[in-house]
Amino acid sequence: MLDTRFPLEKWLQHLRFNKVKRYLKGHVLDFGGNKGELRSYCPSDYTLVNYDHSPLYGQQFDTIVSLAVIEHLTLEEINTVFARFKSCLKKNGSIYLTTPPARAQFILEGLAHMKLLDAENLL
Repeated sequence: MLDTRFPLEKWLQHLRFNKVKRYLKGHVLDFGGNKGELRSYCPSDYTLVNYDHSPLYGQQFDTIVSLAVIEHLTLEEINTVFARFKSCLKKNGSIYLTTPPARAQFILEGLAHMKLLDAENLL
């Protein structure tokens, strides 16, 4: 979960939101969306899923976003999540993911060491 006690966490979240906001259409699923901060960017229906995946069952979504989440999942969890995404994404729907590039790891670790980012989010 995003810890806003660290100065750069909120700023990085804002950058991710700006990358995807123009693509948010219809009913949006925010997978791993922390406290639902993306809601204010969504044009209509919004569903937040963190640890309880039950909202993924019985609903259909036009847009699925998972911002800076997938890198925290095991391969088995990724396969399970993507199978669920496939079953609940409407025809012609879209999925948007962000994840930090491997080359950024050194920088992120340095920022965490300086207490500007939450080191827990780098795992």
